[in-house]
Amino acid sequence: MEDTLKYLTKWLYRHIIGSDTMIGKIQRLSKMKEDDDNPCAFTQKYKTNIPQIDDEHKVLFEIIGDAYKLVESQDADDKYDEIMSVLDRLEEYAKVHFAHEEEYMEQTKYPQLEQQRRAHAAFLERLDEKDLGEGMEEQQEYLEELMDFLFGWLSNHILRMDKGIARFL
Repeated sequence: MEDTLKYLTKWLYRHIIGSDTMIGKIQRLSKMKEDDDNPCAFTQKYKTNIPQIDDEHKVLFEIIGDAYKLVESQDADDKYDEIMSVLDRLEEYAKVHFAHEEEYMEQTKYPQLEQQRRAHAAFLERLDEKDLGEGMEEQQEYLEELMDFLFGWLSNHILRMDKGIARFL
């Protein structure tokens, strides 16, 4: 019973963080590409004005952009391994970035540190499950949905949570 409760609690939390908080807010990257040559560009609107955090966010956007280019590429039928390699790089870099960001929040006594930690953990858990689409018949659709989630989560997280960190300098 306790294991079931833990599983359901974890699932509900991930569902809320991963989807409900973004319903109606995530734009499909393929749709954004129609309006912008590089929808994964780190622009002024994402800046927190904390140089290290902004520099690291820029790298996260670049890695997601690299993965997105592979997803959209028409060069190869099966790009799954190459995309997963880029997403592995994203996962490793995100761990480093989140550690730096959380350390910074500890130093500045940021009051929403625990919410940030939970959000970071949910993102990393989703990335950790990224290879569940291997061998799927609808591989392209799976990868597009994954890219939409990653970009949507990162952009919403920065705009709704990370930008508030600078107020506690």
